[in-house]
Amino acid sequence: MLRNCAIFLCCLCVFGSPLASAEPLITADQCQSIETGPGPENLLLLKDRQQLLISSHDRRRFSRTGEIYRYDLNSKTMQALPREGEPESFRFRPHGMDAQKRNGNWWLYVISHDSEVFSDQHSIAVYELINDVLHFRRLMTTPLMSAPNDLVLGENGDIYVTIERANGGSITEMIFLQRKSSVIHYRAGRGWQVAANDLSFANGILLDNDTAYISQTLGEGINKYQILSNGRFQFKEKITNLSLLDAITPSRPGHIMAPAHPSLFQLFWHWRRDNRASPSILYEINTSTGDATKLFANDGSKISAVSQAILVNDTLYIGQLFEPFILACPRPLQ
Repeated sequence: MLRNCAIFLCCLCVFGSPLASAEPLITADQCQSIETGPGPENLLLLKDRQQLLISSHDRRRFSRTGEIYRYDLNSKTMQALPREGEPESFRFRPHGMDAQKRNGNWWLYVISHDSEVFSDQHSIAVYELINDVLHFRRLMTTPLMSAPNDLVLGENGDIYVTIERANGGSITEMIFLQRKSSVIHYRAGRGWQVAANDLSFANGILLDNDTAYISQTLGEGINKYQILSNGRFQFKEKITNLSLLDAITPSRPGHIMAPAHPSLFQLFWHWRRDNRASPSILYEINTSTGDATKLFANDGSKISAVSQAILVNDTLYIGQLFEPFILACPRPLQ
């Protein structure tokens, strides 16, 4: 109860609304729901297979385990992928993920959480996808992985993970908006190090050649970095003042997409009660000028707590934090 009260006070302190006056390019009635497991937060395209991988975890009942779903874009079928070879004591609670093709097979790296929201016992589970079965290959851990959120792989195999809080077992950093969040980096043969720090609840991460973009949920804007040869980030600029942002994904050339939560107060109550809606806005952001366009917005009546969007050909797929479905929307004309 004390923890829940503290979270509630945190939400009261920081709820707000990103500025956005124009009408969205996509309306909710243009979109179609596709059933998944609960909490389809992260979406990943395997382009050569024409499949979406979807991380699913019931975050309202955090101790429960989750699944990776596969949505076939051709047959329009959804399936929970079987997993083999996991350690007996391992419990899979997936979050951020990325994949890379090696020797003809896709290798999937997935953040897996502890049984509690506020904990510092987290890991990265590595799987090889063979004939629609996820074969467990290794479990990666480090004391730096105190509160992981999103994960991305570099072309050279480097791993980057956004860390929401320096102390994963405490909520103090959230309540007082302390800038103790970071991005950590792994390179084979050298191990883990901090790539960037001084962030406020780092959330999404996107790599584009030698440039990295980081969104901050409790800070403002998206930070742009140069990726140095040692893998660390050198800050270049902030490209937008939008706040309460979630995961970042690529859009058309020179643009990225990021959802925002206009009210953390409503997001909190949606987390606690599935009958309480939480509004969302999906922005497309020009990485040179910082100008933002609303691609999609909804008051929660169609979808609540949008977490990520991924563009595949003429369709925009939209994930969310809690409910068991994603949206498929027509690509906006711009």
